[in-house]
Amino acid sequence: MVKLFRFLCCLLVAVTGLMSATPALAQAKPDLQPTQITVTTLYAGVTNAVTVVVANNGEAAASNFAVTLSANGTAVATKTGISVLGKNDPSYWPASVKFDWNPATAGAYTLTAAVDSAGAIAESDETNNQLQRAVTVLAATPVTVKVRVEGKTATIWSGEVTFQTSTITDKQGTTHTIDHPTALGALSQASQAGGFNFVVSSAYGPLSFVEAVADEANEGMNGWMYRVNWASPDVAAVDYTLAANDEVLWYYGSWTAKPLRLSVDKDDLPSSDNFTATVESYDGTAWSAASGAILYVGSRTYTADANGKVLNISLSPGGYTVYASKGNYTQFIRSNQKQVVVYVPLNLQPGWNFISVPKRLASDNNTAQKVFSSVNTAGHSIFVYSASGGWTAMGASAVVSPLEGIWIYSATAAELRPVFDTNPRQVPPTKQLASGWNAIGFSDFTSASANSALTSVESKWTTLIGFDAATQTYEVSIINNAPSGDPHSELREMSLWKGYWLYMTSSGELAAISS
Repeated sequence: MVKLFRFLCCLLVAVTGLMSATPALAQAKPDLQPTQITVTTLYAGVTNAVTVVVANNGEAAASNFAVTLSANGTAVATKTGISVLGKNDPSYWPASVKFDWNPATAGAYTLTAAVDSAGAIAESDETNNQLQRAVTVLAATPVTVKVRVEGKTATIWSGEVTFQTSTITDKQGTTHTIDHPTALGALSQASQAGGFNFVVSSAYGPLSFVEAVADEANEGMNGWMYRVNWASPDVAAVDYTLAANDEVLWYYGSWTAKPLRLSVDKDDLPSSDNFTATVESYDGTAWSAASGAILYVGSRTYTADANGKVLNISLSPGGYTVYASKGNYTQFIRSNQKQVVVYVPLNLQPGWNFISVPKRLASDNNTAQKVFSSVNTAGHSIFVYSASGGWTAMGASAVVSPLEGIWIYSATAAELRPVFDTNPRQVPPTKQLASGWNAIGFSDFTSASANSALTSVESKWTTLIGFDAATQTYEVSIINNAPSGDPHSELREMSLWKGYWLYMTSSGELAAISS
């Protein structure tokens, strides 16, 4: 029994000595590390946003530490009271610390982010508390950027804006001046150009949250977001500084909505040709085929194949707006638009040409200035004629209309490509004719007999005369009711692009044979 007691005592002494010789288990500590210095375009003499992201690689939380930003060794500012949870905490998220930096001059700078320089936080690693990034500061200047605003069901506006500063009034009634071009400023400029409204709130910081655009307000988790050059920035739009030629996309959707991109292999082609459209979607890292996307071409729709393509699209002459969509606004962002022009060439000969247009031209391409601006008229006026009004020179803003015979002089051979209106709901054009000689035009893309083309004034016309621009001479006349086989037969054809002299025995209304 005594031996057992002595053994236990010795064992206790040995264990106690072992415990005293073993280091205490290390307490969990934080490990703070700046991992990113985030900037957009930087300008001299203006306030630029710089964000420092601070991670915690340790298990313990860190509270009330400081982060300092320096530029070329000179402190910009120090932010205090920063806290971040330990990495194993279910609610862990790195801290984003925003700085305002106003560099005096343009040039190259080295930005340095330093975390807890005073050593207030005991960390498991004290060697990783600094991060540097080389940046370039540009001279402040206005920039031109592309802006597109996509609503729930339609494109609200698309175009270019040029600006440097913005003045924006928030929902709370405070007016803010932004002294450099930002993504929010681009929306403001687009709203002025497009005549739509937008609402931005400062409830979470100055101009930090867009609540509505063109009366489409945020709902639940869906609402207004933006991308620049297709990427989704991690800063508020007011803090994203733009560079020249940036593409800004504002859209109503969800965080997971993928942007669509449309391309065409031809955007200007003769009516005898066709084109192919390609639709792609972006997942945040790469573009891939948008199989099943719906392609809209004027009033027509097509479905993209497995490669995101619609092949061999053939269209009648006209100007078409082409875009693509897929699913709804929570899944995909409507694509950019492409303008495709399908034309029938109007060839002018050197000398005088007697011409007409067969159908209505697009409203933004239907004036004499738009249609004939490329023609070297050698100083000659462009003329129209009516029996009641005589000769009239066309002004630059005069509308080039179907059924109108037009005389134009060209110093050289020239090819014109008028753009036609593709609206399928058009009333066929008409032209009032007076007794006597009238200058008229042919109203279809396909030739037709004079008897057929002039049906609307069948009982009132007697003689039709065309002009051969190649020889600069009048053609053999066509006479109403002249039989087949007669050189003057009314079955001789009238042709695309040609103007004609028509003699009327009394006034009447000439109707186009196509709309």
